[in-house]
Amino acid sequence: MKAFFKKNREYIFIVCVFILIKAFLFFWADFNFNYSKYPGETAISIWDRWDSRAYKTIAEFGYTAPNDPEDYQKFLSHFPPLYPILIKTLSSVTPLSLVESGALISLTCALVASIYLFKLVKKEFDEKKAYVTTFLFNLYPMAYFTGTIYTEGLFLMLVIMFFYYVRKEKYLVAAILVGLSILTRTSGIVLLPVILYLIFSKKVELRNKINLMIFPAVGLFIYFMINLYYYGDLFFFQKEYAQNLFSGKHLIVPFSESFNTVKGMAFRMSSISDNYFMMTNGWNAIFVFFGLIISLIGIRLLPSIYSIYSLSSLIFISSYSWGISNARYTYMAFPMFMILSKIKNRTAITAIFILFATLLLYFTLQFTGGAWGF
Repeated sequence: MKAFFKKNREYIFIVCVFILIKAFLFFWADFNFNYSKYPGETAISIWDRWDSRAYKTIAEFGYTAPNDPEDYQKFLSHFPPLYPILIKTLSSVTPLSLVESGALISLTCALVASIYLFKLVKKEFDEKKAYVTTFLFNLYPMAYFTGTIYTEGLFLMLVIMFFYYVRKEKYLVAAILVGLSILTRTSGIVLLPVILYLIFSKKVELRNKINLMIFPAVGLFIYFMINLYYYGDLFFFQKEYAQNLFSGKHLIVPFSESFNTVKGMAFRMSSISDNYFMMTNGWNAIFVFFGLIISLIGIRLLPSIYSIYSLSSLIFISSYSWGISNARYTYMAFPMFMILSKIKNRTAITAIFILFATLLLYFTLQFTGGAWGF
């Protein structure tokens, strides 16, 4: 037993820190929630917000929910099936409810993502930077989503594992992980530029290049077939995005919406005190530009595949209008934590830790309190 702890002390430490952070967030939300105003809520239900309903609906009924109106059933096309399948599976073989199953899957995947991120950064740099990167990852202001019925935990686990196995040159495993990421979130396609980079690399053998093409294509094919089967159109989800009253997304010049938002805030400072504006526009633009600046700095600091992925992610999310969830989507650009870990000034890195933790607590209360939380 002693030998086991000595051999795995790094991972045991990460597990302990992860549990402490998540437990504190759970009690922080529970302590601050106004149960007298909303007596029907519980310490678990306050994490069950917004898009979590869609994942639960698909888990229970598939894409044809009998008790929901037609426009909501069309809205379900936005959500690939892997996460709901996992929720349904876990709730079927355990006494856990759909909500509890979804939260447990998210937390477990986020923990695995943290461990693989540590292993990845230790392989790329050293142990100290691996710790800093992993802690920043778990304190990022959007990290509360890895404890909700959202896909952040699962998606990040798959993506980080993809990079780990690419660096280990286990391309078959990496290819399968890309396919699974696409079946988790449509934004999994941001890995395709990395795939192209690897395909054109002389270092990757032909059979591995074929695998890197096949499995992402299979993931896309399955999702397209779901759209065709349930909605009669391979690309129904894309059309629904543009037509939906609440999403209303259409293609724009990348970063133009974020730029206009930041420019408007600079000329009208009073908007910063408007909570609705900040949660739907302001913070989203700030986080997009934060991620962009850090990612551009990282071009000279990280291997190319990380910069390709980060910039692909940020260009993708900023190329659609009404980016009310863009702050959350920046979380997938995880290489920015690797870049920040290279800061040598202790005061600067401490300030970043404090800022991340403070905003994490703030946004956690926004989300669990029932307000829009990205």
